[in-house]
Amino acid sequence: MWTLFYDPLSEMTAYLEERGYTVELQTNWGPASSSDSGGDSRPNDDSASDGRQIRVNEEYINRIMDNIVSNIEKYADKSMPVRTEVVYTEEYGGLAFQNGTACDARDRRKTEGSTNIGLHNVEKMMKNMNGYCGIEQTERTFEISLMFPWMK
Repeated sequence: MWTLFYDPLSEMTAYLEERGYTVELQTNWGPASSSDSGGDSRPNDDSASDGRQIRVNEEYINRIMDNIVSNIEKYADKSMPVRTEVVYTEEYGGLAFQNGTACDARDRRKTEGSTNIGLHNVEKMMKNMNGYCGIEQTERTFEISLMFPWMK
C-alpha cells in the first residue's frame, strides 16, 4: 500500500531537513511510472502502477520509520544527503534508505554502548511481514532496504 508510506516519508523528510539534513526522495511509485525527485507525488492508490500490491502491517511502519530516523540522527553525516527511493524486484516492492556515516559514528556507538537493537527490531518486524530487511554498511555509508512481498 504505497499511500501508507506517503505521510511517514513526508514527515521523515520534514523532520530531518529541520535538523540540517538534506533529503533526496525518489518517488518512483511503480515499475512503469517515471521517477520523480522531491515534490508532491502522492501515489494515486494503494498499488504499483502495474496493479501489484504489497503486503504490509500498518502498525509496524511508524515504528520502523522511527528506528531509521533515530539511526540517521545518531550516526549520519549531515554533509551528505539522505537518499530514499522506492525499489522493485519481481517478488518484492520496498524502500531503500542510504546515508553517509559521520566520521565519529563508530566512536559514538562504542561510547553509547550501542547494541543495534533498533535495527534488530526492524529486521524482526520485516520478517513478521514475510518481507526482509537488507543492511549494508561500510566505513562511510549505511544503507537499509525494506522489501515487502507482493500480494498474490
